[in-house]
Amino acid sequence: MRLDAWRCSAEGEILDPCFAPDESPEHEALLCMGTSPTRMVRLTLVEPLPGNNFHIPGGPQISPVIIVLPDGNTCRVMTGATTVVAEERMNYACEKGGHLYGEPDKTDAVWTISYRAEAAGTSASTSIASVYQ
Repeated sequence: MRLDAWRCSAEGEILDPCFAPDESPEHEALLCMGTSPTRMVRLTLVEPLPGNNFHIPGGPQISPVIIVLPDGNTCRVMTGATTVVAEERMNYACEKGGHLYGEPDKTDAVWTISYRAEAAGTSASTSIASVYQ
């Protein structure tokens, strides 16, 4: 996650991630991920942010928040407990069904990631059309 990303919740719902204007914890409001890459939710804080930004498991490593596959399937990062298949964590849930496992493979010009369609027995490497970080 980004250094300006925070794990937040409101009304019993986890809003991951939420973004501060910068890395400082001195803010009254954050913008949180909505239901699509173009929709954000404004969250007004009821107490100050903690004094550090190592709040999401794994620390400040930068990973995509949203991955869009070539067919337009938009996949959002999942936080909390998920499952593991073939030693890769289920990291993204896709709007049109299925899940992405592990982290994107960035070794080639076209990034890829392991995708498992709904009710599929196995996962397959698929290319990534775009990412939001």
